[in-house]
Amino acid sequence: MKKRRTARIVGAIVLLALIAAAIWQRNNLEAAWILLTKNSEEISAQLDDKRQAMQKEIEEQTGVALQVPTPQQRDEVLSGQKTAEELREELGLNEPSTASGVGERPTGTQTGTKNDPVRQAEIIRACSSEMLTCEIDVMARLSALKDAALDEWEALPEAERTSARKKKIAAEGLKQCYRLETEVDAQVRAIIAKYKTELTAVGGDTSVLDTLWRYYESEKATQKAYYTDQYLR
Repeated sequence: MKKRRTARIVGAIVLLALIAAAIWQRNNLEAAWILLTKNSEEISAQLDDKRQAMQKEIEEQTGVALQVPTPQQRDEVLSGQKTAEELREELGLNEPSTASGVGERPTGTQTGTKNDPVRQAEIIRACSSEMLTCEIDVMARLSALKDAALDEWEALPEAERTSARKKKIAAEGLKQCYRLETEVDAQVRAIIAKYKTELTAVGGDTSVLDTLWRYYESEKATQKAYYTDQYLR
Protein backbone atom coordinates (compact mmCIF):
# COMPACT_ATOMS: atom_id res chain seq x y z
CA MET A 1 0.00 0.00 0.00
CA LYS A 2 2.85 2.38 0.88
CA LYS A 3 4.60 1.72 -2.42
CA ARG A 4 1.35 2.29 -4.33
CA ARG A 5 0.85 5.63 -2.57
CA THR A 6 4.43 6.60 -3.38
CA ALA A 7 3.84 5.64 -7.01
CA ARG A 8 0.84 7.99 -7.12
CA ILE A 9 2.92 10.84 -5.71
CA VAL A 10 5.74 10.36 -8.21
CA GLY A 11 3.25 9.67 -10.99
CA ALA A 12 1.41 12.93 -10.36
CA ILE A 13 4.67 14.83 -10.81
CA VAL A 14 5.37 12.87 -14.00
CA LEU A 15 1.94 13.88 -15.30
CA LEU A 16 2.61 17.55 -14.56
CA ALA A 17 5.98 17.32 -16.30
CA LEU A 18 4.34 15.64 -19.28
CA ILE A 19 1.82 18.47 -19.56
CA ALA A 20 4.58 21.06 -19.27
CA ALA A 21 6.55 19.36 -22.02
CA ALA A 22 3.50 19.28 -24.28
CA ILE A 23 4.15 22.79 -25.56
CA TRP A 24 6.96 21.44 -27.77
CA GLN A 25 5.80 17.92 -28.66
CA ARG A 26 2.31 17.39 -30.01
CA ASN A 27 1.79 13.79 -28.96
CA ASN A 28 2.73 14.77 -25.39
CA LEU A 29 -0.21 17.17 -25.44
CA GLU A 30 -2.44 14.41 -26.79
CA ALA A 31 -1.18 12.04 -24.08
CA ALA A 32 -1.85 14.61 -21.36
CA TRP A 33 -5.37 15.15 -22.67
CA ILE A 34 -6.04 11.41 -22.68
CA LEU A 35 -4.81 11.15 -19.08
CA LEU A 36 -7.03 14.02 -17.98
CA THR A 37 -10.18 12.78 -19.72
CA LYS A 38 -10.02 8.97 -19.45
CA ASN A 39 -9.64 6.44 -16.65
CA SER A 40 -7.24 3.49 -16.68
CA GLU A 41 -9.69 1.08 -18.29
CA GLU A 42 -10.60 3.55 -21.03
CA ILE A 43 -6.94 4.26 -21.84
CA SER A 44 -6.17 0.54 -22.06
CA ALA A 45 -9.26 0.00 -24.23
CA GLN A 46 -8.24 2.84 -26.56
CA LEU A 47 -4.79 1.30 -27.01
CA ASP A 48 -6.32 -2.10 -27.71
CA ASP A 49 -8.76 -0.60 -30.23
CA LYS A 50 -5.82 0.88 -32.14
CA ARG A 51 -4.02 -2.47 -32.05
CA GLN A 52 -7.08 -4.34 -33.30
CA ALA A 53 -7.55 -1.81 -36.10
CA MET A 54 -3.92 -2.35 -37.14
CA GLN A 55 -4.28 -6.13 -37.03
CA LYS A 56 -7.44 -5.98 -39.14
CA GLU A 57 -5.94 -3.62 -41.73
CA ILE A 58 -2.74 -5.65 -42.09
CA GLU A 59 -4.64 -8.91 -42.38
CA GLU A 60 -6.99 -7.47 -45.00
CA GLN A 61 -4.04 -6.00 -46.89
CA THR A 62 -1.77 -9.05 -46.80
CA GLY A 63 -3.54 -12.03 -45.25
CA VAL A 64 -0.97 -12.02 -42.42
CA ALA A 65 -2.40 -12.24 -38.89
CA LEU A 66 -0.26 -10.25 -36.44
CA GLN A 67 0.05 -11.08 -32.76
CA VAL A 68 0.26 -8.44 -30.02
CA PRO A 69 0.39 -8.66 -26.21
CA THR A 70 -2.91 -8.74 -24.34
CA PRO A 71 -3.68 -5.97 -21.79
CA GLN A 72 -2.94 -8.46 -18.99
CA GLN A 73 0.43 -9.38 -20.49
CA ARG A 74 1.36 -5.68 -20.83
CA ASP A 75 0.40 -5.02 -17.22
CA GLU A 76 2.36 -8.02 -15.98
CA VAL A 77 5.58 -6.84 -17.63
CA LEU A 78 5.12 -3.20 -16.58
CA SER A 79 4.41 -4.24 -12.99
CA GLY A 80 7.40 -6.58 -12.89
CA GLN A 81 5.27 -9.72 -12.46
CA LYS A 82 6.63 -11.08 -15.74
CA THR A 83 9.96 -10.59 -17.49
CA ALA A 84 10.41 -9.56 -21.11
CA GLU A 85 11.96 -12.99 -21.75
CA GLU A 86 8.90 -14.76 -20.35
CA LEU A 87 6.50 -12.72 -22.49
CA ARG A 88 8.58 -13.30 -25.61
CA GLU A 89 8.43 -17.03 -24.82
CA GLU A 90 4.64 -16.89 -24.46
CA LEU A 91 4.29 -15.14 -27.82
CA GLY A 92 6.68 -17.52 -29.55
CA LEU A 93 9.20 -14.78 -30.28
CA ASN A 94 12.12 -16.85 -29.00
CA GLU A 95 11.49 -19.61 -31.52
CA PRO A 96 13.48 -19.74 -34.77
CA SER A 97 11.69 -17.71 -37.43
CA THR A 98 10.74 -19.14 -40.82
CA ALA A 99 12.25 -15.90 -42.12
CA SER A 100 15.54 -16.56 -40.31
CA GLY A 101 18.28 -14.38 -41.68
CA VAL A 102 15.90 -11.74 -43.06
CA GLY A 103 17.65 -8.40 -43.08
CA GLU A 104 21.07 -9.92 -42.58
CA ARG A 105 21.95 -10.32 -46.27
CA PRO A 106 23.48 -7.58 -48.40
CA THR A 107 21.02 -5.12 -49.89
CA GLY A 108 19.60 -6.34 -53.16
CA THR A 109 20.35 -10.02 -52.54
CA GLN A 110 17.56 -12.20 -53.90
CA THR A 111 15.89 -14.15 -51.08
CA GLY A 112 13.31 -16.15 -52.97
CA THR A 113 11.14 -16.30 -56.06
CA LYS A 114 9.86 -12.96 -57.27
CA ASN A 115 6.26 -12.25 -56.33
CA ASP A 116 6.18 -15.27 -54.02
CA PRO A 117 3.30 -14.52 -51.58
CA VAL A 118 4.53 -17.07 -49.05
CA ARG A 119 7.96 -15.48 -48.84
CA GLN A 120 6.43 -12.01 -48.65
CA ALA A 121 4.22 -13.11 -45.75
CA GLU A 122 7.29 -14.51 -43.96
CA ILE A 123 9.05 -11.16 -44.30
CA ILE A 124 6.03 -9.23 -43.00
CA ARG A 125 5.72 -11.58 -40.00
CA ALA A 126 9.45 -11.26 -39.31
CA CYS A 127 9.19 -7.46 -39.37
CA SER A 128 6.17 -7.51 -37.05
CA SER A 129 7.93 -9.91 -34.68
CA GLU A 130 11.04 -7.74 -34.49
CA MET A 131 8.93 -4.63 -33.80
CA LEU A 132 7.01 -6.55 -31.12
CA THR A 133 10.25 -7.72 -29.52
CA CYS A 134 11.40 -4.11 -29.45
CA GLU A 135 8.14 -3.06 -27.78
CA ILE A 136 8.39 -5.76 -25.11
CA ASP A 137 11.93 -4.66 -24.30
CA VAL A 138 10.65 -1.09 -23.94
CA MET A 139 7.97 -2.29 -21.49
CA ALA A 140 10.65 -3.94 -19.36
CA ARG A 141 12.86 -0.85 -19.44
CA LEU A 142 9.95 1.40 -18.44
CA SER A 143 9.18 -0.95 -15.56
CA ALA A 144 12.81 -0.69 -14.44
CA LEU A 145 12.70 3.12 -14.66
CA LYS A 146 9.58 3.19 -12.52
CA ASP A 147 11.11 0.90 -9.91
CA ALA A 148 14.31 2.96 -9.86
CA ALA A 149 12.34 6.18 -9.23
CA LEU A 150 10.34 4.58 -6.42
CA ASP A 151 13.44 3.03 -4.86
CA GLU A 152 15.25 6.37 -4.97
CA TRP A 153 12.34 8.09 -3.24
CA GLU A 154 11.86 5.41 -0.59
CA ALA A 155 15.60 5.36 0.20
CA LEU A 156 15.52 9.03 1.18
CA PRO A 157 15.41 10.03 4.85
CA GLU A 158 12.03 11.46 5.83
CA ALA A 159 13.47 14.97 6.07
CA GLU A 160 14.60 14.86 2.42
CA ARG A 161 11.24 13.77 1.02
CA THR A 162 10.33 17.21 -0.17
CA SER A 163 8.21 18.42 -3.07
CA ALA A 164 11.34 19.72 -4.80
CA ARG A 165 13.01 16.31 -4.51
CA LYS A 166 9.92 14.59 -5.97
CA LYS A 167 10.01 16.94 -8.93
CA LYS A 168 13.71 16.30 -9.45
CA ILE A 169 13.23 12.52 -9.43
CA ALA A 170 10.26 12.76 -11.78
CA ALA A 171 12.03 15.17 -14.13
CA GLU A 172 15.04 12.87 -14.40
CA GLY A 173 12.76 9.92 -15.06
CA LEU A 174 10.98 11.87 -17.78
CA LYS A 175 14.29 12.77 -19.44
CA GLN A 176 15.19 9.10 -19.53
CA CYS A 177 11.80 8.30 -21.09
CA TYR A 178 12.38 10.92 -23.81
CA ARG A 179 15.82 9.49 -24.52
CA LEU A 180 14.27 6.04 -24.71
CA GLU A 181 11.61 7.31 -27.14
CA THR A 182 14.27 8.75 -29.45
CA GLU A 183 16.22 5.50 -29.31
CA VAL A 184 13.16 3.37 -30.05
CA ASP A 185 12.07 5.61 -32.94
CA ALA A 186 15.47 5.03 -34.53
CA GLN A 187 15.23 1.27 -33.94
CA VAL A 188 11.78 1.03 -35.50
CA ARG A 189 12.84 3.08 -38.53
CA ALA A 190 15.82 0.77 -39.00
CA ILE A 191 13.66 -2.35 -38.69
CA ILE A 192 11.18 -1.10 -41.28
CA ALA A 193 13.93 0.01 -43.65
CA LYS A 194 15.60 -3.39 -43.38
CA TYR A 195 12.44 -5.31 -44.24
CA LYS A 196 11.49 -2.89 -47.00
CA THR A 197 14.73 -3.92 -48.67
CA GLU A 198 13.78 -7.58 -48.29
CA LEU A 199 10.25 -7.10 -49.62
CA THR A 200 11.53 -5.12 -52.58
CA ALA A 201 14.01 -7.89 -53.37
CA VAL A 202 11.17 -10.43 -53.74
CA GLY A 203 8.84 -8.06 -55.58
CA GLY A 204 6.59 -7.44 -52.59
CA ASP A 205 4.38 -4.44 -51.85
CA THR A 206 6.19 -2.36 -49.22
CA SER A 207 3.13 -0.22 -48.43
CA VAL A 208 2.25 -2.69 -45.66
CA LEU A 209 5.38 -1.59 -43.79
CA ASP A 210 4.29 2.04 -44.20
CA THR A 211 1.04 0.95 -42.53
CA LEU A 212 2.99 -0.52 -39.60
CA TRP A 213 4.91 2.75 -39.21
CA ARG A 214 1.69 4.81 -39.43
CA TYR A 215 0.13 2.81 -36.62
CA TYR A 216 3.33 3.02 -34.58
CA GLU A 217 3.18 6.83 -34.84
CA SER A 218 -0.58 7.06 -34.23
CA GLU A 219 -0.30 4.90 -31.09
CA LYS A 220 2.34 7.06 -29.46
CA ALA A 221 0.05 9.43 -27.59
CA THR A 222 -2.12 6.59 -26.27
CA GLN A 223 0.94 4.57 -25.31
CA LYS A 224 2.42 7.51 -23.41
CA ALA A 225 -0.88 7.97 -21.60
CA TYR A 226 -1.05 4.25 -20.86
CA TYR A 227 2.50 4.00 -19.53
CA THR A 228 2.18 7.20 -17.47
CA ASP A 229 -1.07 5.88 -16.03
CA GLN A 230 0.88 2.88 -14.72
CA TYR A 231 2.87 5.33 -12.55
CA LEU A 232 -0.37 6.69 -11.12
CA ARG A 233 -1.56 3.33 -9.85
